[in-house]
Order: sequence, then C-alpha cells, then structure tokens
Amino acid sequence: MLPYRKLTERFGIPTIFYDQLGNGNSTRLPEKNGDGTFWTESLFSDELNNLIDHLDLRKRGFDLLGHSWGGMLGSAYACSQPTGLRRVIITDAPADLGLWEEAAKGLVSRLPRDVQELLGKEQELSGSEKFDAAMETSRKHYFCKVEAPEIQNVFKHILEDPTVFSTMKGFSEISITGTLKNWSVISRLHRLRSPVLLLNGEDDQAQDNTMRSFFDILKKVQWEKIEEASHNPHLEQPETVIEIVAKFLLDEGLFLLDEQGK
Repeated sequence: MLPYRKLTERFGIPTIFYDQLGNGNSTRLPEKNGDGTFWTESLFSDELNNLIDHLDLRKRGFDLLGHSWGGMLGSAYACSQPTGLRRVIITDAPADLGLWEEAAKGLVSRLPRDVQELLGKEQELSGSEKFDAAMETSRKHYFCKVEAPEIQNVFKHILEDPTVFSTMKGFSEISITGTLKNWSVISRLHRLRSPVLLLNGEDDQAQDNTMRSFFDILKKVQWEKIEEASHNPHLEQPETVIEIVAKFLLDEGLFLLDEQGK
C-alpha cells in the first residue's frame, strides 16, 4: 500500500496507514489460531472505529481506502453509515467470496495445462516444490506482475504468523476454506450512501464479475479498470492509480450527485 504515500507527497492529501490486528507490526495473537469466533468482520470493524476515534477524525471527516480483504472490510464498514465517512475506495475486492471462487477457477483455466494439473492437486501436492512453482506462475499472472518488496514482505509475515490468514481465508489460493467462505456484502449495499470508487486490474483475481454488484447497486459509484495490471495495480501501475484516486478524493462535485448519479 505504500505507493499511496504519493497522495500526500504530490497532492497534499493526508494519508494514514495502519496494520490490522494480528498483521504486520500490530499485536499478534497466535494463541487465537483457528478461533473463528474471535477473528470476525465485526472485530476488525471495531478496531477501525477505535483508530478513527483515537485520531479524532469524525468531526473533520475521513475517506476510506481498502485493498483486497481491506476493500471487503471497508465496504461492509461503510454500509453501517459511520459518522464522518465521506468517500470510499474499494480496490481489487469482491462483493461476494462465492464469486471470487468462481473467478479463481476461471483464471486457473487460462494457465498452461501442466500448471492447471498441479494446481488441481492442491491437497495432495501442497508444500511441494512442483506445487509452489505452479503457484508462483499463477501469482505472476494474477497477483502481481512485477517484483515488489512489499509483496515479499506480505508473504514473509504470513509465514511467520499465519493465524489470521489461515483462520479467515485458509491456505488455498483457489478455494476459500476459512471462516470467510460464505462472506458477502451484497445484501447490505443499499445502505452504503457515500460516493464510491471501484478499481481493479485487467488480470485481477478480483475479476469484474466479483465487483459488478457494487456498480449495479450503489448510487454514487465510479469504476476504473487498470490495464496490464493484476491484483496489485498500485504496485504495477502506481502513477495511473495515484492519479485516479487523487482525482476522486479531490472532486467535491461528487457530493452534488442526485441519487441516480453515476
């Protein structure tokens, strides 16, 4: 997410980054591994509320940007109509994880036949050199097309402490096996009133069908698709992404749209 620092450096837009509980430099709770009653959407929404209140952001207003799981959480959080929320940016995130699984299987079908066969034997081969090589091929197509230290750091943290990732998503790259398996925000989207920017990559794991419900249901919504990018367009095409996001954040006319404005 660090390329978004340019929102401050180039456009003077204050930007706050934070590591969610159990991730990055935030408190780790490995003793909660596998505890689906603890690691819930509401836990992370509460933590976000705590941060917003601690920084006293509600009176001045704030915008929210979430990527992948962060976009899922951000969309659900915005549906609660929190005080002070102005705009929402949902990047590379599905509205429904069932649709994500469908998209993942479709993406695998585009890979070379030998890679498809290896990925189809995940339970049998997971952890083997052949399977890891097949996964790396898939990630270079659909996760991140460029070498980025930030991506390496993400996987490093997951290997060090897989508690949150394994409990909520599971280790499968194709099927959701964790507690989020049946997650969906679609039925709540009618409550999201803020202007929304959707963004995904041309070869994103969050394919168009996973994000279309946002566009179809939301009243004030803009959708941008980044060419030659996958699941991390902010790393693959950072200048393009920063320009789009900055324009959205600086456009006060968004609040003048009527309920049918798109």
